[in-house]
Amino acid sequence: MKILVIGDSIGLPRLKKNSDEVELFYEEAYPEQLRQYARLRFVGEDILMVNACRHAQTSVHLLRGAANEVCFLQPAYVVLQLGMTDLWPAAGRSVPPPFPDLAGKDPWVGPDEYAQNMECFLRYCFTFPELQVVVVNIPKCSQAQYVQHGDAHERTLHYNQLLEGFAHHPRVLLVDAYSLFHQLGEAAFGSDGIHPTQEASRRLGELIGEAIASRRNQN
Repeated sequence: MKILVIGDSIGLPRLKKNSDEVELFYEEAYPEQLRQYARLRFVGEDILMVNACRHAQTSVHLLRGAANEVCFLQPAYVVLQLGMTDLWPAAGRSVPPPFPDLAGKDPWVGPDEYAQNMECFLRYCFTFPELQVVVVNIPKCSQAQYVQHGDAHERTLHYNQLLEGFAHHPRVLLVDAYSLFHQLGEAAFGSDGIHPTQEASRRLGELIGEAIASRRNQN
């Protein structure tokens, strides 16, 4: 079974904030946790997981290269975990926009464009008859981050409502990362208040794996 994960830095290892100490190792990030879950759940089946998460990756990337990865890999499942970089307030960001045409926009990708990008990419995925798509909604951040970036929480709720509209498609599985992080509370957030802890990453990987297993049982 081939699984392609397309996401942002939530799916990557990282250093502790303002430190050279590793806070999350590669094997602890949710894509690798998903692979480990699938390996144990689907005994005897070859599991190939490609982690295509990138720092500052937005839904615009889906239309500017991600389709090539789907075409090349021909996965059974594509996991889409994008949106936080799209919606985050542009003022005070420490990294430049990933594409020049996003410069000066706040947010980098507005809700209408975000929904259009996701819909366009899903339509492309559905040209592959057996391909299933797992859409992971946008996780919650720490309260301190929302105090600092006042529009971020409201935007997160709005963008997640847009994602709910895609869940009605029979080949889309929606995974509720927002509720998972809400349930975990402050224990979900690493030193920067945005990226997940080891526990939150493990739980998210398992949640995606459970969604895939449930769909396979239905088929």
